[in-house]
Amino acid sequence: QNLEKEKKSQAQAATAASIAEEVKYRDRASERRKKYGTPDPIIPGWKKKLDRELAKDPPIPYEQPTVNKIGEDNVGNKMMQAMGWSEGQGLGKANQGIVDPIKAEMR
Repeated sequence: QNLEKEKKSQAQAATAASIAEEVKYRDRASERRKKYGTPDPIIPGWKKKLDRELAKDPPIPYEQPTVNKIGEDNVGNKMMQAMGWSEGQGLGKANQGIVDPIKAEMR
């Protein structure tokens, strides 16, 4: 009985060793480099150059609804008026809240 178990364990070890020999490491990164070539090297100071190029362009103006007031055709304005709000009133149960919209500031 013990002899049979020993033979089975040796056979299993032999098959495991043969499987390990068949399975080899495949260097996929090397294959990719051969197929597509190596990527461009990173150039020192590329971020500073990009920042300088972006600084040359004038800043993009953005809409300032707090300066021009929100129009009557605005969806939010229509919804608030449908719920009983009118311009000049504060927000809140007793109209105690803010009257003007929150001002957006560019950082």
